[in-house]
Amino acid sequence: MKLIQVLCLVLTELSIGSLLMVCLLPSREIRTSFFTFNSLLCALTAAIAVMLSKAVLQSAWMDVRFLGLTVIGATAAYGAFRLEKPHLGRLLLLASGLTGFAFGLMPLMQHSLAARRVETTVPWFFDAGVLSATLLLGATNVAMILGHWYLLMRRLSFEHLVRFAQIVLGAVALRAVVVFATISSQPTKPPPACCTSWRSASCSVNCSPRTCSSDANLRQCGTLAPPTAHVLESTR
Repeated sequence: MKLIQVLCLVLTELSIGSLLMVCLLPSREIRTSFFTFNSLLCALTAAIAVMLSKAVLQSAWMDVRFLGLTVIGATAAYGAFRLEKPHLGRLLLLASGLTGFAFGLMPLMQHSLAARRVETTVPWFFDAGVLSATLLLGATNVAMILGHWYLLMRRLSFEHLVRFAQIVLGAVALRAVVVFATISSQPTKPPPACCTSWRSASCSVNCSPRTCSSDANLRQCGTLAPPTAHVLESTR
């Protein structure tokens, strides 16, 4: 069940990130088939995420309704590009991506945390992590597809591919910064109370010298009595 939940989240991030990243490319210089392929791919991945969430995870329709709108918007963008209306298609891609991120992906992530009874003490770190992961997946996917399209369009300027390579590097850097900041913000666990109160009568019976075996705890436990002394005191 947890693997299905993770799969739904990854598919949703991939779909929404790709929708947002495709909008950065000019539709006049790149073939329409590139945009139709990406629109159809995003619609399919979002649709799979919706079906898995509803059928396997037993999610209510109210929880996945905005992901359904993302599927509809991406499909409409596919139709707009097929009808040679690139401006309308890019607008639908952008609207679908923003709607799916704000009202589909974020509530889905929060529902996943609530189901696993996980609480975050720094909500904006959580939101930044979701955003950075979405942008990284979307930029990587679109850059890979764009590289394949250069085999079809030999005269296409490499400026677009270089720009997307820079976007991917920026997304990687943003993801690394968010992960590092999240890890750094985690509170360090203090040493057990018994590590500083070996000679106290209130020291727990379950405490043992193994509890303070790490170097960090040993430095804070300068008044530790030898294990044999502790055993003698506990038997009196």
